Amino acid sequence: MHAFSSPFWWLPASAQRITCLVVIIVMLGLAAYLSHAQQILKEALPNGVVELEAPWTTNRATTLIASLKAAHLIEEVRRQTYWDSVFLLVYPFALSLSCAILASAIGGKTALVGTCVSWGVLLACPADALENLSILKMLNDETAVPWPHLATICACVKFTLASGGLFFVVSGLVIKGLECVRLTH
Repeated sequence: MHAFSSPFWWLPASAQRITCLVVIIVMLGLAAYLSHAQQILKEALPNGVVELEAPWTTNRATTLIASLKAAHLIEEVRRQTYWDSVFLLVYPFALSLSCAILASAIGGKTALVGTCVSWGVLLACPADALENLSILKMLNDETAVPWPHLATICACVKFTLASGGLFFVVSGLVIKGLECVRLTH
């Protein structure tokens, strides 16, 4: 066992599993709601809200905001951004706790990697919060630097951290699944 503890060292293992299940259910519910709500934006943002999360340039941000205004969707995007601010409190926690549980179950060097990923994925929360702040600023016609750049950088950080967490969770589940198959044969 390694001496590096997960962010959830204080929570007993059984409570971690129950908490993880509840948080994953909440996360999936919020994700389903946000995915459904974003369908209304397709007219103005054909590639979805990710276009607004990563505009990079002032010109692109200005064009996106103009498109949203023309479709009378500014307030809808603002509302969805507020809902995303709830989601950003849930998904990093769910991914982090999942990584911590799997790291503990796997053991060895992989457990150390999982523990590091468990801590790292929590940084998606402040990155996503800064991204949302940048989006709200752009929705208020503040499309000049730094907001498009900050939104894009934060989105890249968020997606990288969340993807790393998701990759570890899927990999950990595959490892545990293969162990179970090996034990039954």
